[in-house]
Amino acid sequence: MSGIDKLEFLRGEVDWLIVDEACQATEPATLIPFALEPTRVILVGDHKQLPATTISPDSEITRFNRSFFERLLDNGYERELLTLQYRMH
Repeated sequence: MSGIDKLEFLRGEVDWLIVDEACQATEPATLIPFALEPTRVILVGDHKQLPATTISPDSEITRFNRSFFERLLDNGYERELLTLQYRMH
C-alpha cells in the first residue's frame, strides 16, 4: 500500500516506519515504504520463526527468501529482545 502514488504527498513527512512481522516479508517488499523517506524505522519480528514467504525453489539459491531484518542481523546490526511475552505462557 505504501508504494501507491496517492501517498506521494507523504514523502519526507513520515517520522516513524514500523514494519510488523518483518521477518516474514521478502527484502524488496520491506524496502517499498522506504521510498517515503522515514526518519526512523523499527522492524518487529522473530527471525527464529517463519522465514520470508517465497514460492520459487530458486529463492534459497538467490537468497530472495531472506528478509531485510535477517540481512541487518547478518551484518552486525543490534537488536532488542523482549523479556516478557504477553500473548502466551
